[in-house]
Amino acid sequence: MSLPAAPARATDLEEGGALYAVQNRKYTENHELHLGVGTVPLDAFYKGFTGTASYTWHFDDLWAWEVVSASYSLNVATSLREELERNWGVKPTEFPELQWFGDSNLVLKPLYGKLAWFNDSLVYGELFFTAGPALARYENAGTFVGGNVGMGLRFYLSETVSWRIDARDYFVVLPSDPGDNHNELFFSTGFSLNVR
Repeated sequence: MSLPAAPARATDLEEGGALYAVQNRKYTENHELHLGVGTVPLDAFYKGFTGTASYTWHFDDLWAWEVVSASYSLNVATSLREELERNWGVKPTEFPELQWFGDSNLVLKPLYGKLAWFNDSLVYGELFFTAGPALARYENAGTFVGGNVGMGLRFYLSETVSWRIDARDYFVVLPSDPGDNHNELFFSTGFSLNVR
């Protein structure tokens, strides 16, 4: 004896059908130590090449606190700056250059998933967003305060090592003169160690 089939529901007919279960994360973070390299590319008079170190405390699968992130910028003058200094006698003090910057951010990690790598293996990763206060030191200009927002991707290489790609936008002002402000776009990549 066979039972009649249950009537189909509209939600079952949508692409993907009904959602019955969501798998738990294969990899979770706890204490993250990160080292990266990057660039601050927008200034017309110099290009910054950066080294970054950070520590992040992951509360759970959704929230984390990047307690501290510090970056140092090694700057290379552009041909425009060299031409202004050579042909027009512009002094180096007229070019404020980013020396270092630091921040502390709240991290939101809403998306986690897995991808098939050449139909041969699985790659696990997550998308995250950051926001928080920031400090920046400029040569010939002083120390600026402000904030930053950003987003990034993490790909897990193992339970303890992951690879990150970050993009952040910094806006900082000089406390004594709020009209003196800078906007910096920062791109970086690097490896993180998960310490339990």
